[in-house]
Amino acid sequence: MRSTTPVDVAEFIGLSHPQDCNWSSGVSFAYDGGLFVTPSVDGWVLICGRDLPPFSESALAQVETRLSLFSERFAEAQVFATHRVVEYHVWARARDGVMTRGFGYVGESGVTLFDQGFDDKEASLGFEFIDMNDVPTEEELDAADWPSEEAVMEVARVWSICPVDLAERTSPGVGLAGKHSTFFAET
Repeated sequence: MRSTTPVDVAEFIGLSHPQDCNWSSGVSFAYDGGLFVTPSVDGWVLICGRDLPPFSESALAQVETRLSLFSERFAEAQVFATHRVVEYHVWARARDGVMTRGFGYVGESGVTLFDQGFDDKEASLGFEFIDMNDVPTEEELDAADWPSEEAVMEVARVWSICPVDLAERTSPGVGLAGKHSTFFAET
């Protein structure tokens, strides 16, 4: 979310037992099932966690509800999620309490979870995804782009901060790590 204060974000999500930590410790903690609220990077604070929603069964509702709440508080919020094994890819953005763009896809089952709104910056990437729910023709299938982890990162890059680019940067500061959050526990 657009913020310069990790403490504000951690308090908003109800991060349990927050502890100061550096980037290396925070990312490791997130991979081990915890949450890491990063230091501010170019006016953005990220929440990292392996088990954060959205989950495929109700991805649109989870994305829309949470992003709306985040963006009411922080003006703008975004979500980027990807899982290579099942080809699960989600990106969405909200401003001032309203989701302006959202896309979700599960390649393993060939299901487009949602495709709402429009964004000029995303459109500039030239993706030509098709909605598998509409039973595309063979020609459409041959010409289509497929959502991927790389697509998620490209959208993140044009909207704000791409997580994979952070490894190339020196990002000083301290973030907060915690075991869970009441905000993400809600359904």
